[in-house]
Amino acid sequence: MSKVMAVARGLLLLAAVLPGVAMASLTAANLNFGNVEQGTTVTKSVTVTGSSGGHYILDPSGYGSMATITSGTCPTGPSSSTVTACQLEVTLTTSANTSLGSGSENPYIGYIEDNMPFSPSDEGYVLNNLYVAVSYTIVAANSLDDDEDTIGNAFDQCPNTPAGELVDGLGCADIEKDGDGDGVANGVDQCLNTPVGEAVDESGCAKSEQDDDGDGVANGVDQCPNTPAGESVDSEGCS
Repeated sequence: MSKVMAVARGLLLLAAVLPGVAMASLTAANLNFGNVEQGTTVTKSVTVTGSSGGHYILDPSGYGSMATITSGTCPTGPSSSTVTACQLEVTLTTSANTSLGSGSENPYIGYIEDNMPFSPSDEGYVLNNLYVAVSYTIVAANSLDDDEDTIGNAFDQCPNTPAGELVDGLGCADIEKDGDGDGVANGVDQCLNTPVGEAVDESGCAKSEQDDDGDGVANGVDQCPNTPAGESVDSEGCS
């Protein structure tokens, strides 16, 4: 904490106990991390809301046990700001020895409130802590498989495989692979054998694979690229 902030927060402690000073009013939504594997670190955002008219400054970081907080998009630093809604970042850190099962804690981050832009000589400060109710369930390492393809999240290179698709050892179904290396997955690629190095459209087709005159012969081999509609053509695209 800077020297200015340290002095300011000392003044705030005095102001906070003076009669007639309203209590600060930031609130945070509850945050459920769901299942978290042992030995992993997960970060999620949580929405913070403030009462109208108040100006706030949050500490850069807060305090907790397994769950810790940083200010995220909420105002911090030398100047206060109004808060309608902002996002704190909450990080849950587990070890290989973290006990399995459900748990909860209430990490917090300090903040100050006033009714005007912040400066060290202002009066009417309130010093407070913003608590976040965090819950989680710790599960064994490498046990989660979100897309249920039998390849755990820790090793799954395709974590969103559609249900029922067969996958390889990396957790990828054929439709998720890119056989011709054009950057478009097989499942949506309309041209599965694009020559190496050719630029493609969103359907995975290069200009040479398209058929501009609609005669059934791709541009790359069409010797008559402007055949009139409805004309029968030979293998070279000529009527």
